[in-house]
Amino acid sequence: MHAWLKQVEDDPSLLSGQFIYEFNPYGLLNQLAELGLYSDAIAAGEKFMTVRPEDRGLMVWVSELCHRIGEDEKAVNLLYQVALI
Repeated sequence: MHAWLKQVEDDPSLLSGQFIYEFNPYGLLNQLAELGLYSDAIAAGEKFMTVRPEDRGLMVWVSELCHRIGEDEKAVNLLYQVALI
């Protein structure tokens, strides 16, 4: 997972074009969370949010996971963003 995040960081075009709007990130994110890779799931969710900044469902998903692992400030900030959209 870290390699994919690094690739996306080095080449943001990997998350561009029609692909990103048709791709459903929840399969990947749910698998990471089920494996207990919460930090990776949050990091991947945040990457997707950079190209889908108005995806309320994605923001809520990441917020809920942040809350589950005790990152309540980040969770609340994401919910504020959802409310402002």
